[in-house]
Amino acid sequence: MYIYLMMTLSKAFDAWETVVDLANDMGVPVQTAYGWRRRGSLPVKYWPRLIQKAKERGVTLTIEDLAASVAA
Repeated sequence: MYIYLMMTLSKAFDAWETVVDLANDMGVPVQTAYGWRRRGSLPVKYWPRLIQKAKERGVTLTIEDLAASVAA
């Protein structure tokens, strides 16, 4: 489960050149985005925004991908 989640989020996080860019797109402090990246996870309440912002950056990510990664 954890490896699949890490792979899914890594794919999404790779859409951003820097953690600062991720934080800005997600509307959170930079330290929060660093924590997400370090842990390879983020709270469910941010999933819709992550999916939308990843899509804007050319990365296809779905709620089903994230849910499956947690359920695995």
